Amino acid sequence: MTDLFERAAATGNPPKVAVSPAKAAPDPPQHVCAVAGCRGVAMFGFGVSLLKGRSGLWSCLEHRDDVKAMRCES
Repeated sequence: MTDLFERAAATGNPPKVAVSPAKAAPDPPQHVCAVAGCRGVAMFGFGVSLLKGRSGLWSCLEHRDDVKAMRCES
């Protein structure tokens, strides 16, 4: 008796797995760099506390040090 993976290897097609929308993980929020005019995807957060409702400042890799300095000045 062949299993699912042996059949997929034989046909060259991977098995399709249905994911229920209710069980799918929600998309993480997308943040934008705090440097004026950058609009890059921000991956680094400074002064962020989700439990206390503080969104803080966010920066892209290129402006990480600049945004960190902006936070320290505040």
